[in-house]
Amino acid sequence: MTGHIVTFGEVLLRFATPAARLTVQCDALDMAVGGAEANVAAGLASLGHDVKMLTRLPSSPLGDKARAALAAAGIDTAHVGRANGRMGLYFLESGAGL
Repeated sequence: MTGHIVTFGEVLLRFATPAARLTVQCDALDMAVGGAEANVAAGLASLGHDVKMLTRLPSSPLGDKARAALAAAGIDTAHVGRANGRMGLYFLESGAGL
């Protein structure tokens, strides 16, 4: 059974260390579009639900990248607003071990 779902919230860019390395061991970081709300929306879309995202992204290449990633995940981006501003970021350092 599928449904119509509207999600709203902040879309973030995640910068992560590659290959379980520490930040101080890296010269570059991997970038991915995510954030809790966007991840839930993508998961629901992958299960066949009609998902729309209501959010605002910056009018910049990073905003373009985020919108394209949402659309590629099967999320309707017709209600994604664009404005001057900044993109939310977070950093993930997986490291090794516990």
